[in-house]
Amino acid sequence: MDKRIWSVVLFVALAFLYFGSLDPIALTEPDEVFYSMTAREMIQNNSYITPLIFGEPQFEKPPLFYWFLIISFKVFGGAVPLAARLVPALCGFLGVIATFIFCRRMFGQKVAWLATLIMGTSALYLAMSKAVLTDITLSVFIMIAFYAFYLWIVERRDAYLYGFALFAALAVLTKGPIAIVILLFSTVIYLSVRKEFGILKKFLIHPWVLVFCVISVPWYALIVAEHGRAFIDEFIVHDNWHRILRAEHKNFDHWHFYPMVVVTGVFPWTFYLLTMNEGLKKYKKEYLFFALWFCVTFFIFQGCHSKLASYILPLMPAVVIPLSLSICALSQRSRRMIVLAVLYGILGVAVLAAPVILAAKFPKYMWPTAIVALRVFGAAMIVSAVLLWQRKLMPAVIAQGTGLILMFLLVGAQVPASIDRAVSNRYLQDVVKAENYQGDVVTNKSYSRGIHFQTGNRVVIFDHNKQPFWSPHPIEVISSREEIRQFFEARERVLCVLKQSYVEDLNGLFVNQRVTRVISQDGPKVVMMSEKIK
Repeated sequence: MDKRIWSVVLFVALAFLYFGSLDPIALTEPDEVFYSMTAREMIQNNSYITPLIFGEPQFEKPPLFYWFLIISFKVFGGAVPLAARLVPALCGFLGVIATFIFCRRMFGQKVAWLATLIMGTSALYLAMSKAVLTDITLSVFIMIAFYAFYLWIVERRDAYLYGFALFAALAVLTKGPIAIVILLFSTVIYLSVRKEFGILKKFLIHPWVLVFCVISVPWYALIVAEHGRAFIDEFIVHDNWHRILRAEHKNFDHWHFYPMVVVTGVFPWTFYLLTMNEGLKKYKKEYLFFALWFCVTFFIFQGCHSKLASYILPLMPAVVIPLSLSICALSQRSRRMIVLAVLYGILGVAVLAAPVILAAKFPKYMWPTAIVALRVFGAAMIVSAVLLWQRKLMPAVIAQGTGLILMFLLVGAQVPASIDRAVSNRYLQDVVKAENYQGDVVTNKSYSRGIHFQTGNRVVIFDHNKQPFWSPHPIEVISSREEIRQFFEARERVLCVLKQSYVEDLNGLFVNQRVTRVISQDGPKVVMMSEKIK
């Protein structure tokens, strides 16, 4: 088959993967509703410069991602899951297109095809392209800026530097100054290690800097002029500097967290990392560029105490492209083919066995299409293993990619209501309506945004910590026994959405005073009505 036809087939398959099933479940807690609610409130209050949440300014992120959501909401008529998730899906798809174009220009059609397949189907990249978070948008802009810089190095066309400036500025408007820090450290170190000081001087003293400033600075200037110290203290100091010094998510603050994310993030291509040095002799200069891109990004985030898997996403192309070069350079006689065959054979058998084990342990969360999806993926891994054993590398890669694409399409085709209720609060609209409830909803912090987003009811946080959020939220918090007693004693009935442990605490406070009527329970989340005993 002609190489161009293979490329068309690949992009059609990826288009189905990225844009199919964008709304099988409602917007999830706590982050998807955070970004969607902010964008919706910006529209409602005609506030397109200052992001808002619960009617008050919030400065956790710059506005570009919110602007994209606003455009999508206006096109689709509201903050629905399809409109919200279309934004990261488009960004993720743009990234795989950019990777294809860059790799085809630099390394040829075969490497471009393989890098696009691996990038587009890697677990971390694909998951972030399906979630309403800023990380995929930031990562794609950083990625394209890096591609533009390297093409400038090779071809010396100033248009590439202006492209670098544009996408670097867009990245800074997506998540802040971390983008330009990663880009400048990586590129300057690369040119310095290469001892190309003349090119380095031209790079640093060039009109691209002015273009970058013209695009990225105005919003920051406007927001500082309007909000002054409040913005600086919250965004610069708390949301950037303090994340370096303190862990927002303490369970992830370990040295091994990001290495594990990188290894699992390229799944199902993880085992191919064993071939990573195969292309080194032919592409030493390119490997150095990607190694510095990887190391700078990795160590910047590794040095921060606040860690999340999504933070490390900008380094994915620096793993995927060298990996693709290595796979293409892998000799059919290499013993690594046999090692890969064994590993993928074991993985395939494990995945085929998984539905039986999972269905027995989590019957509510294993639905028929999910079981079929796992079996299809497991079978694809076994087919891939057999082909690797027969030294048929590219057919094995195609089998593996096809299996993963089919698995994701099948999983998203039908999701049971129990999953939707466990991860979102969309169904609370029906609860509020059925109960004719117009009062405050008492909830834990992780559910608060989604409840307000879905129902419009005022929320009150029940938490043992008086300041439960990383950034201040204009929401009442009840934490002491006295505050809780006063709140509930003043109300005949209170709708509560709480984790099981908090339900037990609440029931212990009001023995023989209030009765709890459980409306639904999905996982640890309990929806209940607390009513006074008459």
